Amino acid sequence: MNFIQEYSLLIAVATPVLVIVAIQVWLFMKGERGTLLLPSLRPFPSVAIEKVVEVHVPIAVPTVVRDSVEEGLAKVGRVAAAERRVAGERRAAFASRVKVARVEEERLENVA
Repeated sequence: MNFIQEYSLLIAVATPVLVIVAIQVWLFMKGERGTLLLPSLRPFPSVAIEKVVEVHVPIAVPTVVRDSVEEGLAKVGRVAAAERRVAGERRAAFASRVKVARVEEERLENVA
C-alpha cells in the first residue's frame, strides 16, 4: 500500500512538469525559439542603451506691440465702464422698487 501512495504523489507532481516539457519539445520541433516555457541556457539578449542627445531649441524672444497693448487696455476700460454703467442702472432700479414698496406700505397703513 505504501508503494502506491508514494508513486501516486510522484505522478501528481511529475505530470504537469512532463506536460510543460512536452509542449516545449513540440514547439521546438515546429521551429519556435525562445518561448520561455522552460529556462534556456542561452544568454538573454542585451538591450543597447543609446547615448542621450541634447537638442537645443532656440527660444523665441517675446515682442510687445505697443498698439495691440493699448488696444487691449482700451477694451478692458470699455468693458469696465459698461459694467459700472449696468451696476448703476441695477442700483437705480432697486432703489426705485424700494421707494415704490415704501410708498405702498404707507398707503396701506393710512387706509387701515
